Amino acid sequence: MSKIKKNKGMAVSVLLIMVILINVCLKVQAVQSIINTPSKKASLTITKYEHANGSEENKELEGVEFTIYNIPDDIDDVKDAEEYVKGNKESIISYTKTTPKNGTVKFSELEIGRYLVAETNAPKNVLKRIESFLIDLPQTSSGGNGYEYDVTVYPKNITIYGSLEFSNVNKEGKGIESTQWRLQKQNDNGEWKDYSEDVYTTDGNGKLKIEGLEAGKYRIYGEENYYGYIVDASNPIEFTVDAQNLNNKITNTSIKLGIEKKIKLSDGSYGKATGQFATDTQVWRVISEVPDIITKMNDYCMMDTLGEGLVVSKDSFRVYGVNSENEEIELKEKKDYTLKDDEYHRKRYITFVTKNLKDYNKVIVQYETNFEDSIKNARCETRTELTYTHYIGLDGEKFADFSPLEAVAEVHTGAVVILKTNKQGEPLKGASFKIATSQENAQNGEFLKDENNEDLIATSNEEGYLSFEGLKYGMDNELAENASTDYWLVEVQAPSYQENGETKYYNLLSKPAIVNVNFTSGEHNNPVRIINNKNFVLPLTGGTFSFISYILGIIIIFISIFIIRKKFRKKKFCQERIN
Repeated sequence: MSKIKKNKGMAVSVLLIMVILINVCLKVQAVQSIINTPSKKASLTITKYEHANGSEENKELEGVEFTIYNIPDDIDDVKDAEEYVKGNKESIISYTKTTPKNGTVKFSELEIGRYLVAETNAPKNVLKRIESFLIDLPQTSSGGNGYEYDVTVYPKNITIYGSLEFSNVNKEGKGIESTQWRLQKQNDNGEWKDYSEDVYTTDGNGKLKIEGLEAGKYRIYGEENYYGYIVDASNPIEFTVDAQNLNNKITNTSIKLGIEKKIKLSDGSYGKATGQFATDTQVWRVISEVPDIITKMNDYCMMDTLGEGLVVSKDSFRVYGVNSENEEIELKEKKDYTLKDDEYHRKRYITFVTKNLKDYNKVIVQYETNFEDSIKNARCETRTELTYTHYIGLDGEKFADFSPLEAVAEVHTGAVVILKTNKQGEPLKGASFKIATSQENAQNGEFLKDENNEDLIATSNEEGYLSFEGLKYGMDNELAENASTDYWLVEVQAPSYQENGETKYYNLLSKPAIVNVNFTSGEHNNPVRIINNKNFVLPLTGGTFSFISYILGIIIIFISIFIIRKKFRKKKFCQERIN
């Protein structure tokens, strides 16, 4: 019985071993059949990350090209695989894809086998591409007991991004606010393309900053939008972003041309304002800058406007170019510039030939004027406007500034109105005065002269008014509304009056009267009032006292004659005795 049981146990054990072996064989056969199934396909997904400027933060990287090559299973070295690919370019099976914005590409329906994965192209900001690597499809599962047919890898690149710190300043080094700039990047074909649809605007300090710039070649140029400054977009500023040039700092100096209008002052220099006598001649100068790129510019034009009350002296107009040695070289009309007069609007246009200004850093326009005969009390301005090409586009197209720069200078001449009255306020006719520039001159009889070199004289009219006109007042460079000058009046003829049918005269002023000439002193509503008094009646004629005086005078005369004769006779007698 025990023998039967023993045999039966052995039979069960053998049966179990056979079942296990059959099961293992079936599994191996199943795996083998799966691996060798021609219809089974695999896939490879690559998600590309970058570490920007050495950061460990993962960020999907766009624009990376991957190529996978199907190679023989017996090649297990990357370098050997690369050599194999290189020698079998025409027959080898390969697939190429480029990562989109999410950084992920997927190669599907791949044959089972071994592949070489290569990063065949990458953006310029990739500092170094990843090394090529081998991968088998499918991959053994993480548990080691199966296969994964959909494989994902996560290669990473170290990338670099640059920045631009841009400053736009004027020639004094001060930042220019709200200027606009456009950035372009050069592509692989050498073409320049806008880096962004937006323009970049300088802040209150004239600065702007652009970050996250991929490696490559860039250029920046100004837009046509800021008044007065010359923008030459045909000569953009170029810079490069690479491993050696990550943080670019660029300062651009924008030029706004300067223009000045001046008048010759009493000391021979030139300034913004002066007072003159109505008979004086004024000398005006316009000084404007010439930019270095003048030959690129089409327009460089002045419009000079003559103030009311002035007339240009004949043949006084001159134009000079100022070179680097500060020499003034006279320019020629029709060759270097043209003139056009608009007499009705009192304007003169000076249009320069820009190519002929290349040797000069300034131009000077000079002319003389006189007051019109009717002008005796006036403030006269002349102004000059400068228009020039202020924008040159990328294509060389040029635009002139329609908001020109302007410069103004002035000359003024004044008057003083005097009201001659008695102490009751009644106007006095016929009082005559002369005028001097100082109290000393007045006391010495040195007076202002008229056009005939005669002493300037003014006489009060029926209403008691008289005036001196065309007088110089104020200091050099002082505007009319702030200027004033004192003069001294000397009365040379007293006004008369009738009394009991007899013509009599008021007293002349005993000393010079001071008057102030200023911006408003020529107005009749606020005259300088000068009062005359009548003579006192002296007891020189009529009455007993006068008669006695005459008698005493005669007696004194006779006594004097008698004494003198007596002395003369005594002297004569003594002389005869001596002889």
